[in-house]
Amino acid sequence: MDLAKLTAFFAVAQTKSFSKAADLLFKNQSAISRQILALEKELGVQLFIRGSRSVVLTKAGQVFKAGMEKVTDLYQAVLSNTHAAQSGYIAEVRICTHPGTLYSNILTPVVLAFEKQHPEIFVSLQTSYSGDASRKLDEHSVDFVFWRWEEYSSISRSYMNVVERPNGFLLPADHPKASIAPEDLTLDDFKDDTFILLSDYIAPKLASRLIKKYAALGYDPKVLYAPDLDTSLLWVSARRGIIAASDQCIAAGNPAFRFVPLQQLGRTIFSFIWDKQNDNPSMEVFLAFLSDYVAEHSPSV
Repeated sequence: MDLAKLTAFFAVAQTKSFSKAADLLFKNQSAISRQILALEKELGVQLFIRGSRSVVLTKAGQVFKAGMEKVTDLYQAVLSNTHAAQSGYIAEVRICTHPGTLYSNILTPVVLAFEKQHPEIFVSLQTSYSGDASRKLDEHSVDFVFWRWEEYSSISRSYMNVVERPNGFLLPADHPKASIAPEDLTLDDFKDDTFILLSDYIAPKLASRLIKKYAALGYDPKVLYAPDLDTSLLWVSARRGIIAASDQCIAAGNPAFRFVPLQQLGRTIFSFIWDKQNDNPSMEVFLAFLSDYVAEHSPSV
């Protein structure tokens, strides 16, 4: 069994489609099909039920997916620990955030400041969408998720707010509204646009929140669901629609796009989120540092 087969398996399981999995991995559909067939032959089980409109996991496929998620998490942890040991670190803090964020503006300064103050603690960094990141928090294969608390809210978890940023729409640079001053724009100005949304697995609550705002205005917005963030940005550049995002979206500074902040979309508070039962002793060190860092750099959050 090789990593390429596993990657194809997870992509098909996530998207429930061979064609969408191929798009996600930038491969052709036949290559994905061959990898899945080879994996099924190697295991001696059928992993997917292939329907005319979607692909779903068999019972054996569900068991395999649950087990391999733990194996891949363990593999990443072993790699991280190996590199940490080689470099002489004595402890580790594991942080996960979402793909597509301008880390240099909000997360990287925190990490660099912590590493300067605590050079003995290795900071492991990775990205996952909400569904996987939530599972990793529960299984303690990561210590913190850096994202929106509202997507991870649970009685078993806690959080610390770090920074607050404006929300708005990400438009293609030549969109008719791109040249208008943001203070002169409202949600009503975008009622005829198509909104590119991500699934609840990737970004819970964001899609429903936007739809509810337009419903309150009496509109039934046109919606396209993208399988991942990269595809959604591709669709914006191809003039298929626009995206609701914070100004920390990785494409916000790209000249091919224009980020337009809108007061009606509110603001995003980025937080460090953790499971209360996680007993990694390095977390206490990180949280003590973080409390001082926020007090100095973001006292109003």
